[in-house]
Order: sequence, then C-alpha cells, then structure tokens
Amino acid sequence: MKRELDIAVGLAEKAGRVILERYRTEFRVSEKSGGRGPVTDADMAADEIICEGLSRAFPADALTSEEREDDPRRIDSERCWLVDPLDGTKHFVDRDGEFAVMMGLVVDGAPSLGVIHLPVEGLTIAGASSIGVSVRSNGIVQTSAISLASWSEAGDSALRIASSRDSAGSRTRRAVANCGPHELVHSGSIGRKVALILLGRADAYLTLAGRSHRWDACAPEALMREAGGRFSDAFGEPLDYRAEDLRNHRGLLACRPGLESRLVEGAVRLTSDR
Repeated sequence: MKRELDIAVGLAEKAGRVILERYRTEFRVSEKSGGRGPVTDADMAADEIICEGLSRAFPADALTSEEREDDPRRIDSERCWLVDPLDGTKHFVDRDGEFAVMMGLVVDGAPSLGVIHLPVEGLTIAGASSIGVSVRSNGIVQTSAISLASWSEAGDSALRIASSRDSAGSRTRRAVANCGPHELVHSGSIGRKVALILLGRADAYLTLAGRSHRWDACAPEALMREAGGRFSDAFGEPLDYRAEDLRNHRGLLACRPGLESRLVEGAVRLTSDR
C-alpha cells in the first residue's frame, strides 16, 4: 500500500493548495440539484486533481467521488476509491476554516487506506493497513505512529465528543446526553471531527443524522481502525461499502477503544424512548 498512500497524500495536499487559493479570493457558489447543499469551483477543481490523478495511477480501480456519478464498477470491484474532494463545503463558504480533503480506498469491501488533509492547518493524517497512521505538518512528518489502543475508559469520566455547532436540540444531541458526562468539542466537517480523535483532541464522534455518505466514512474508518480505534454506524453495526445506496442512514460513530458500548447505548436509548 505504500505507493497508493504516497500518491493519495500527494494528491490530497495538491488539492488542498488549490482549495486554499480559492478560499483566499472570490469563488463561485451554486446549489446542487435536489437541494443537496452548496458546491463551489473549489470542490470541482479539487475533484479534478484527485480523480484524474487516481485514474492515471490506478486505471483498473473503481472510483466514486461526491462530485461525480457513482462508478458502476464499485459494487463488484476488488478495489474502489471513495473521494470527498472538499468535505464541509458549507464551512468553506462560511470561511470558518473547518473543512477537509478526504480519500479512502476500499479493498475487498473493507476500508484499507485513508487520507484526511486539513488545508487551513496544513495537517495531513494518512495511513493504510499494516503501515500505520502518521501525521504530517506542511509536508514534514510530526508523528510517525498514532495509536489509540492505550486508551482505557475511566469510569464515568466526561467524554470529549466532537460535535457540529448546529446540533443543539437535535436527535444527535439527545443521544449524546444519554452517554453520560461529556463536553462538546465543536468542529465542522466529518473528516475534521474524526481528525480531532486521531490527534488526541476528542474522544468520540457520534451522529444519528443520515445526511452523510460512504465517501464521508471511508477514509475516517480506515484511519480509525488502523490506529486501534472503533468506527461503525451509530448503533455499532458495520458499514457496507458495496451497498447500492451510499447514504449513511443510521448515522456514524467513531471513538477510542473501550467507549463504543457507552455511545451505542446512548443512541439505542434515544430510539427506544420514542
């Protein structure tokens, strides 16, 4: 996987530089069909860089990006890249800096490589099966081996849970409240929330919202699992990356080891109380 990882990191960081160029100037914003949220010329430029680069390097692999039609080879392919060229477009438009570039590779149905690049911070978290997870800052390796496996839950200690600022009063907020003592660590895109766990700034991320897709989950899952963490839907069930429907209808859960039962219980209690 070393070649795949090196190419993916290079493409993510190249896309990040182009995104920052647009971010610091004027950019065009339009609405996706069906009211699926905003899209900018930065999304499309990043998509072109990443998808053309991956297609050139790995022509036999299936490739599905948020900004393109689903590759019909995805379901049956041994290898498939899932790309979110600009995760958190709303945050890009709001100019709050809380967005990411995400690329993941599914091998035989399992997320096996992931890259989360945070353009504003200049950070790249990258890893693959049997290689480990590292952190680069402006191209220089800062941490060569992230490990979450040493974490052990200390009773009912307050959990630092990555959360969107606009989740107040939502089903997600009520599920989080069911998890016991906690503090919210506000952040934007899904990739950035999971990055906070990998960087040691949060313990978990839980959402019951069904708006995200598999390209939002693939890179985070690959990285969390390789680092020794946990990743699933909000109820502890695995995600099917070969399903025809790419939506994460049952939400997402990412956490340090030892916390998943506490988080799943919070989600289950919410649904059982309805």
